[in-house]
Amino acid sequence: MVLHTFASSLKVCYLFHFIANSCVADRYNIFLCRCFLNEPPETRYTVCFQSPLFYNITLDERWFFTRAMGIIRSYFMVGFLIGGDINTMSIYSMSLRLLVEGQFFHPGYQMDDIIYTLSAMRATGDRIRIRTIDIPTLSGPTSGTSMIHEFKEWWVQAERWTIGAAEVFHYFFVKLLKGNYFLPGLAYFWWFVYYYGFILCVMGIMNMCGIVNAFISIKHKEIDPNNCKPFSTWGDFPEDWQWYGFWFGAPFGLIFFYVVVVLPAFMMDALVAQILALDENVNPVRNLLHFISAQPVLWMYNICEFYSIVKVAIYGKAVCGHKASEKHALAGKKEADKDDLAEPLVTPV
Repeated sequence: MVLHTFASSLKVCYLFHFIANSCVADRYNIFLCRCFLNEPPETRYTVCFQSPLFYNITLDERWFFTRAMGIIRSYFMVGFLIGGDINTMSIYSMSLRLLVEGQFFHPGYQMDDIIYTLSAMRATGDRIRIRTIDIPTLSGPTSGTSMIHEFKEWWVQAERWTIGAAEVFHYFFVKLLKGNYFLPGLAYFWWFVYYYGFILCVMGIMNMCGIVNAFISIKHKEIDPNNCKPFSTWGDFPEDWQWYGFWFGAPFGLIFFYVVVVLPAFMMDALVAQILALDENVNPVRNLLHFISAQPVLWMYNICEFYSIVKVAIYGKAVCGHKASEKHALAGKKEADKDDLAEPLVTPV
């Protein structure tokens, strides 16, 4: 009788994965049920449902690097993590049947959300598709009692995520060679490396190298793109074409990043703030400064990612651990002052 009841529960029960520093909308279950019913019966038990995360809990009180990166991470989550079926994060739901088939969560790894996606893929032998729950979820960004303190916590969070992703990558690759999902795993491998390896790490390093090259080429004309003409054999470019420096140098990359990434990300953040009726106090000048700082902030994140990958490559499992960043300042400046923090909060930029 117990086994029969449990087997029946596998068909009707859905579980909700949640972290403490988040605020889930009251209608989350309603939207989850709608997504579940709209999913075809043959796939509704083998997909995960993810609500987009927005780090807007007192985000207007945070420093520019925290706010800019929080906005970009939300944009990347919608476009890459959910759009590319890479992995769930923090707030997501799955069927009890899929959880049991995937043997629940792996306690030896810190990134349980990514590990769960891989465990479920190993159980089904196919890619785990991630469906969007069309309701935003508020999550807490990193915080600190001063700019230096907040930057340290911001770095700790970025380093932990990167080392955790690298640890999961090792787990994935070992299981890929031994598992039953080799071809789906190769497709997942491409998306995983593209996002965590290129978008969050190598792309920024390349952009910074391109800017350094642009300054050096002022004196050394032989490495100027207009002279060395990179990729000239790939297309029918005229010999006197003077746009090499723009298309294959730093200017186009910066313009592309701000138009395709930063502008939509900030517009999406403003829209979410209106939908959730958030009372954010960010004046236009400060918002513009945060907009301009988005690329340097992402470069800092890229450097942290590169440092973390080298660190885990050298020290291995010894540096893998859940060293979470602090969130105690998320209550806001007034509430934090009441708690007699060691350092007083200052007005962020």
